[in-house]
Amino acid sequence: AITTHKSQGLTLDYVIADLGAVFAEAQAYVAMSRASDESGLELRNFSPRRIRANPIALSFYEDPFRDFVTWDARTVKREAEAPKKEQPQVGTLQGKTVVFLGNLRTISRAKAEAMAEQMGATTRASVTRNTSILVAANKLRGGKPATSSATYQKALQLQKDGFRLHILSESQFVELIMALK
Repeated sequence: AITTHKSQGLTLDYVIADLGAVFAEAQAYVAMSRASDESGLELRNFSPRRIRANPIALSFYEDPFRDFVTWDARTVKREAEAPKKEQPQVGTLQGKTVVFLGNLRTISRAKAEAMAEQMGATTRASVTRNTSILVAANKLRGGKPATSSATYQKALQLQKDGFRLHILSESQFVELIMALK
């Protein structure tokens, strides 16, 4: 199976696409588009009876102009003056990267991530050199202490190596958010 995206430039001199096999929607197209030219494309088990078009794509041809909007000067002005997306609050976590580890007890992970992002932070799933804050719960999903995880140990190593990474408990994180609001 080819998993590299076409945008990454992978082309093949010769492609054999077995269309009798199970293909997800548009997967056959992706497989065939890898061929550098049509002379290097071999289709097997092709059946015109199995070809199906996506109904959403077909609906465009019923009225090809219905989804296009014509904007007059008033509409453009109204859009320009519309309130912008809420900006992070001042004195916040702008530019910081936050990672959450383990099962948080007082708030859900989704809510904790939303709180961090509302304050301007970026949330990630793993600790890297760019991580600013690791919020470590007491326990991992399986009940082990969070301090025994590879993520926690990597954060400690990064601290020892001189990276400015702060390890906070769940309650310390909530206190930090409340103090910044």
